[in-house]
Amino acid sequence: GGEDKVVIVWDLGSGCALAHLRQHSQAVLCMGSEADRFVYTGGADQDVVKWDVAARSCVRVLKSHQGLVLCLVMGAGQGQVITGGRNRDVRVWDTLSDSALPALTLSGHEAAVTCLSAEGNVVASGSDDKTVRVWNAITGRCLSVIAEHQGPLSAVRLAGRYLVSGSFDGRVRQFEVLTGALLKTMTGHRNAVLALDVRGGRCVSGGNDRDLRVWDLDDHSTAATGEGAGGGVTIGGYALGGHNSGVQAVAIANANCVVSASDDYELRVWDFSVPQRRRRRVLP
Repeated sequence: GGEDKVVIVWDLGSGCALAHLRQHSQAVLCMGSEADRFVYTGGADQDVVKWDVAARSCVRVLKSHQGLVLCLVMGAGQGQVITGGRNRDVRVWDTLSDSALPALTLSGHEAAVTCLSAEGNVVASGSDDKTVRVWNAITGRCLSVIAEHQGPLSAVRLAGRYLVSGSFDGRVRQFEVLTGALLKTMTGHRNAVLALDVRGGRCVSGGNDRDLRVWDLDDHSTAATGEGAGGGVTIGGYALGGHNSGVQAVAIANANCVVSASDDYELRVWDFSVPQRRRRRVLP
């Protein structure tokens, strides 16, 4: 989805568009998928839309947000969608119910909620207020507030007992989920971190400096640092260069494959099994 208000369904094998879905009246800002059939999108029009991709149709529109819907993830339950936006709240939706209102509204952030992650009954939210909040998605209770970053949050991921976050301060940080304790600060991006993903002990982050950086989360052989109350600092990670503008989205598809999207209007597929980690395919 993009500024043209359209949701496009792609064939990754051929790189061809299969369908163009239209319902949003303004830019599509975020999306998530469920069971390879349903897709949910959030937009600048304040709507959350549920799509049936197989039928190429709009199933439902949720209209409770008072502001841009900036981030969206799927929850643990069937039909559960979690959204965050300009109105500072995190909203948990049961799209299988008849209610037009969210099942839970999680309040506490002092600025827009810009990123989300969900794992089991735990939800993590990042905000322009420079904090990460960890929530119980069943009770709505805030479990912890993490205030280690020096800039607005751009990305957050839950990965088992760890939480990894990226910020406009140019740092990627790793925390204990339950305690909020800082374990490690990863530096190397020359500008804002815009996106990241985590899988199997590996973190890949994308930045406004046009690079992707690859980090080993299980390596704690770090030097002491004055940043934060604890943890150490890892400098570098190895870099993947090729984009001509900021990297806005990163997804680790499997152990050998990472996909990145950039303001240069390209999708790049990276193959970790190739010795020099060269780019495998570019989808314009």
